[in-house]
Amino acid sequence: MRDYLQNAPRWAWILIMGFSFGASMTVLGRLFISGSWAASVVGGVIGGALYGAFMGPFIYRQRRQLSVAAGGLSSGERRTAARAATRGPVPSDQQIRLAAARIAGKQLDSLARMRTFTLTTFGVAIVAYAFQAVTTTPLWWAAVAFFGAMFVMQLWWPRRLRRRIDLLTADADA
Repeated sequence: MRDYLQNAPRWAWILIMGFSFGASMTVLGRLFISGSWAASVVGGVIGGALYGAFMGPFIYRQRRQLSVAAGGLSSGERRTAARAATRGPVPSDQQIRLAAARIAGKQLDSLARMRTFTLTTFGVAIVAYAFQAVTTTPLWWAAVAFFGAMFVMQLWWPRRLRRRIDLLTADADA
């Protein structure tokens, strides 16, 4: 977790998410959809504003919850706990290890809450982009592959987090 982003206000997350999405959509729209730069910019601004308005508060809330799960750790310890929540060696410091388990638990809870919506969204995207690939251009198979990978990750990641939580808490009990 980056410290300068960890403490960023909600409006900053709205701008960060909106600008990054809008800029990406502007460039990708110009490259893949025949049209002018003006049309791509308008689409990017509208898409960025909508995406930022939705995802900015979501990311802000998620980062705050992870910060609470990390407890009163210093910034370096918080980074270690966040990394240990998903990968790497189990920390020897029990406070960091338990914070990592709490962070992984928050991530698991978040995935469980959004599971049906996310799987449905990715499934619909796979079908829609496969239809586009068959009826228009094969370039859409890249989108099918992307959403297929995201679908599989949504099924695999909770199991990975459960194993990680078991590893972090089993070592804490010893």
